[in-house]
Amino acid sequence: MASDHKQQTGTIFIHLEDGRKLAYNEYGDPQGKPVFYFHGTPGSRLEAEFTEDAAKEFNIRMIAPDRPGMGESDYKPGRTLLEWPNDVVELADHLKLDKFGVIGASGGGPSALACAHEIPNRLDFVVCLAGWAPNSFKHATQDMNKLDQYFAILSKKRPQMLTYPFSLMRYVAKRFPKKFIEFISSSLSEADKMMLTDPDVERVLTKDVQEAFRQGAQGVSDDALLCYNDWGFEVSDIEVQVLLLQGTADTLVPYSFAQYLHHKIPNNTLLTYPDEGHYFMVSRFGELFEKLSRPSTSQRKDSSEEDPPREKHIVTKS
Repeated sequence: MASDHKQQTGTIFIHLEDGRKLAYNEYGDPQGKPVFYFHGTPGSRLEAEFTEDAAKEFNIRMIAPDRPGMGESDYKPGRTLLEWPNDVVELADHLKLDKFGVIGASGGGPSALACAHEIPNRLDFVVCLAGWAPNSFKHATQDMNKLDQYFAILSKKRPQMLTYPFSLMRYVAKRFPKKFIEFISSSLSEADKMMLTDPDVERVLTKDVQEAFRQGAQGVSDDALLCYNDWGFEVSDIEVQVLLLQGTADTLVPYSFAQYLHHKIPNNTLLTYPDEGHYFMVSRFGELFEKLSRPSTSQRKDSSEEDPPREKHIVTKS
């Protein structure tokens, strides 16, 4: 593996064993507890800027890589979700990290769960923030918003066509960022709409999405396909503890997704945020890091039922 180098922007690059370039940024405390942050879809390493202040306060070294084809990480044709843990291990070994935590947000949730499945011996903890769930359960597509329903159907019938709507998204985000934020906000909960009125939140979100499309739409489209299609593993086979956090008013990732993961993952804790939306954690990373500093608690469940109950069950109020 080639040595890393850093640009003035703060982006760091390493070359993986297969020759691909992997880009990442670091936030928080350089000497702190190592945690990998997996961005949403579309998203990039820049999304982890939301963690900066809390990571410093709680002595967290936040390492945020771009997944292949997004930001500045090289595209990898035909990649699978289960290949991502290999990239993570290569980066961790390069940084001389034996153990580390992983946090997956939204479309980065499957990447965190893939690590939980593939490399449990390397993980201190696993966190999913409004994380995507497999689309194999009965209510998955039904509970999605209209745009994701369209994407999910397209991913199964004509997956090669998925790049077109993402290309349009890229064009609007790059040329008309204000319109892009307005478009996103139009389908959000009231809590999320209020969150996006914060200039700092709008700034980070805008540059994060623009960076996601730096190389075009193909990498983002492929990443979305990995969320919509078969993951290549069963979440019920995950043996390590997983912490799930979800707002009940989330219009981008349905609350039923968190219920499903809570029902299927043998060892997990679900923290539910009543009336909060998709971006609830932007101002709550300090609360999350404080929770992670406590002794862990596990919650085992009977996973014999096919699907979780439809009604919303608050496991832990915050």
